[in-house]
Amino acid sequence: VAYPVVFSWNRHAENAITYYLVASNRGGGGNGGNGEGRTQLPDTGSTVIDSTVGANGGIVVLQATATTPCITRTAPIVNRPEEAQAEKPKEFALHQNYPNPFNPVTEIRYDLPEPSRVTVKVYDVLGREVATVVDAIQEASAQQASWDARAVASGLYFYRLDATSLTDAAHTFMQVRKMMLVK
Repeated sequence: VAYPVVFSWNRHAENAITYYLVASNRGGGGNGGNGEGRTQLPDTGSTVIDSTVGANGGIVVLQATATTPCITRTAPIVNRPEEAQAEKPKEFALHQNYPNPFNPVTEIRYDLPEPSRVTVKVYDVLGREVATVVDAIQEASAQQASWDARAVASGLYFYRLDATSLTDAAHTFMQVRKMMLVK
């Protein structure tokens, strides 16, 4: 498994199923039933599973709870050799969203070479802010965020990454890319 692993989802609320992501680094192939690292997943989103979860044969479990019986499946995380571990990005970057064109959800990926204050905002063709996708302090790593565009009309949109280093406020980055929503 290549780290970090990005786990993204878009759940249909009408299914009446609650999903949990359970991470344990205890090893041994347990099912995570003790609740260690158990997080209820919202209807849409994504999370990053880093290599520390896979230490000592750790596991990540996706649990589903429903009014009717369901199956919990377990998949072990396989550790990679130390020399193959993912490196931190060397420079700031904003990547093209995927998919593009999209309907209604797209993923926006970007790289942070150092801990930074980050905003990712979406604008329409007239320059009006449509959404704030990210407004947070984030660690140095490859990052990913989802934008659900169900509430806006089809058309051309622009997304903008603004990042300011926490270690050197003079080290800033800004980039804009375009994307197409087709409903």
